[in-house]
Amino acid sequence: MSAWKRYSNMVIVFIACVVGLLVMPTVSVHAAPADAGKTLVGDLHLPAAVVQVLVANSTASSGAAITTAPDAVTVGDVATWQTVSLAQRTVNNDGSVTSTPSAAVASWLASLAQTPSPQHPDAVESADVLLWQDMAENANGTYSPAAILGGSIPTGYGRSQVYTSANMPVFNTLMAVLMSAQNAQVIDLTGIVGQVQPAANRVKMLAMLQTPELPNLQELDLGHNMLGDQTDSNWGYYRFRMTTLHSASVRSWDLSYEDFSYLDANMLANLGAQTRNINLASNVLKTINYNNGGYLGVTGADGSVDLSNNDNLSSVDSDTFYVLAHVIGIGGDTILPDAIANAVITKALTTWPNINNLGVNAVADQLMAATLAELANTQNAATLLATLQVDQLQAAAVQGLSDADFAKLCQVVPADQVSRLQAKRQKTTPNTAKLLANGNWLFGAYHIGETTTSISIPQQVVTISGTLPPGQRLSVTMSPWTAAAAQLAPVLGLPAGANGWQETNLEVDSAAVVLTNPNPTAMDFDQTLAGVTLKIPDAQLSQLQPDTTYTGTFTWTFEDVPTSDTGH
Repeated sequence: MSAWKRYSNMVIVFIACVVGLLVMPTVSVHAAPADAGKTLVGDLHLPAAVVQVLVANSTASSGAAITTAPDAVTVGDVATWQTVSLAQRTVNNDGSVTSTPSAAVASWLASLAQTPSPQHPDAVESADVLLWQDMAENANGTYSPAAILGGSIPTGYGRSQVYTSANMPVFNTLMAVLMSAQNAQVIDLTGIVGQVQPAANRVKMLAMLQTPELPNLQELDLGHNMLGDQTDSNWGYYRFRMTTLHSASVRSWDLSYEDFSYLDANMLANLGAQTRNINLASNVLKTINYNNGGYLGVTGADGSVDLSNNDNLSSVDSDTFYVLAHVIGIGGDTILPDAIANAVITKALTTWPNINNLGVNAVADQLMAATLAELANTQNAATLLATLQVDQLQAAAVQGLSDADFAKLCQVVPADQVSRLQAKRQKTTPNTAKLLANGNWLFGAYHIGETTTSISIPQQVVTISGTLPPGQRLSVTMSPWTAAAAQLAPVLGLPAGANGWQETNLEVDSAAVVLTNPNPTAMDFDQTLAGVTLKIPDAQLSQLQPDTTYTGTFTWTFEDVPTSDTGH
């Protein structure tokens, strides 16, 4: 489902239904903070809706759900929690957790005044928010949680006044509460600043989290905050990488959906040798600086680096190629777009750093027929394929080899794998169509009267997966979005994706072909639809009704490719 809300005196909600249709470690306990008895809602003036999200998605020291009423939760309670979350956390059937931004939290933080300081334009000083470099670095220990919750921020560094309990900005109070969570193993801030404007302030707000001061923290979730490349954030980026992305205890870092187009030489430098999981999925990465070979490689053979849905990564760029080949070769769980994984393996056969058997195994399930052929015929093929498990290979890749290349592959794989390779060669891929749609889209806020009618919605995704039979295509149709007697016909921009998934502007009641399979065998697909845009035609703006929910439906259809289309 997709939901779009604006939180003010007039609210419009859009819901788009996606329908698939077939024709522990020991934790040291810290003393309670000095302000342990202060309640979050009453004494600290945090919005009740925000505290409700915090209570509903955090866990007690035992890992159980919080049972304290939101208006009774104190700073001392938060200090004992195992998970502290301002995001929506859903426990999946396999026990894993999916985090999505909370609309209540994101819209509230976006509503806070972001007034530049007259003395320091790169700082923010308003009744709601204080963003200063000395505060982010906790200069001289002046800005501890106890100091902020106790109401003591001095003038200094150009601030216009002393801040006490009577006028302490509510954002800084919130961050002090988070910093009081000294026993937390997980802090989840997914999407909390993703709607803040100007965008440069997003990284400054997150830089107020002093991660090194959280000694038990093992997982920090910062995804969906749309930080961008931070070329205009001044001190914000520096403090973010030096303070927020700095730890001796955090093992898992989530930096997905941040709109990063490159990784420079420094951003990941302080993650720490204990790091085992780095999630950089669904950014817009093109290049990665050489230094990141070490920063990402620290995850080791028992860790993971997720670079999925970064389809613009360049294997031509020498630094990027080095980093990807190096990380793949460590043998951990490295997740890359299919095309990039194959390009790196192919290039690494003849270019330093050369790939090894661990690297081949790491992406074996992504290898295409052309790459398998290159591997089979390379000079050290037997070494590269010495530990290959044929069961990992895609049947389509094995079946796509020429007879000569297949024979060569049988000669170089381990002897106990040959019979499995032959069976996979003969395997008949099912031709039954299959489709599964999962996820939801979170639409940004649109205020009636704004001139823009196009809204980007990158913070949520819908995943479409399944099997497309040979000679068939997959199309999608969107119904009108209705509410009682009202009707809306928006345009959705769907992005291009892997395996020929086509970019399209989807209009109401007009079928759009998104994927075609011209091959003689069935094709599996797994497409994440992120970065979608919603456009409301100008002529329909006057028809929008406040306090109204519009719903629409997507219908996915499999059909034979018309004869005239088979050549495309």
